[in-house]
Amino acid sequence: MGFRKLAFISTRYPKTILLAWVLFLVFFGWDAPKLSGVVKDHGLTPNGSSARVQRMLSADFGIPEDPVILVFAKEPFVSEPAFRGFIAQTLERLRGIEGLGAIASPLDRDGMLRGDFAYAWLAFRQRAYEMKPVVDEIRRRLPQSREITVKMTGKSVVQTDVNRASRRDLTKAEWAGIPAALIILRLAFGGFVSAMIPVAAGMIGVAGTMGVMARLGTRMELSNFVLDVIPMVGLALSLFRPDAGQPVSRGTGARRCG
Repeated sequence: MGFRKLAFISTRYPKTILLAWVLFLVFFGWDAPKLSGVVKDHGLTPNGSSARVQRMLSADFGIPEDPVILVFAKEPFVSEPAFRGFIAQTLERLRGIEGLGAIASPLDRDGMLRGDFAYAWLAFRQRAYEMKPVVDEIRRRLPQSREITVKMTGKSVVQTDVNRASRRDLTKAEWAGIPAALIILRLAFGGFVSAMIPVAAGMIGVAGTMGVMARLGTRMELSNFVLDVIPMVGLALSLFRPDAGQPVSRGTGARRCG
């Protein structure tokens, strides 16, 4: 169906079109906030030699595939007994976290403590996309010291931080982008109502689509990238015109938008 035919139907039956938009928003937009709770991993898991080696290390040597790694660093003037005591205290504070299956301590294994640095790893039973509350709980329990620092790393930690930063940046972009688009459309169409139509259509389309994907997410695995792609693509398509390269007057633009 061409854009012109779709525009003709919209102007010919405006109430029907508005009712369809409202029903779409009501039926699916209600589930939009649930999408972040049903998406899974990033979906970029390799299946080559590196993945086979990782599975071999996990099966033969007891090294988990996605451990949370704690990196300890001390100032040169801190004694080794004090450093070891800090490591022991830190690992003891982390015991009891839900899903914790094993702890590899530098106090028990050779090669994990060298000079002013040491590392430990924690194995959890949760999947990578379920680790956000675990990572937050670990951060809450880690002790603070000026002389000795402890940092977290590992696939699940990095993925949690990337997801948090991505959602924060997306929120900032939407708060800045939507008002900017509204101002530009207001100048182009010469009217506030005409400018609001594509913006409102985009917001309704994004909310409804996120609700649809939230329902699909209960039946199939969804990559967490859909949280970023849906708003970007939805808002972009709502503001796109196939004849954008043609000169249009304000009055004509307003009539095309309703």
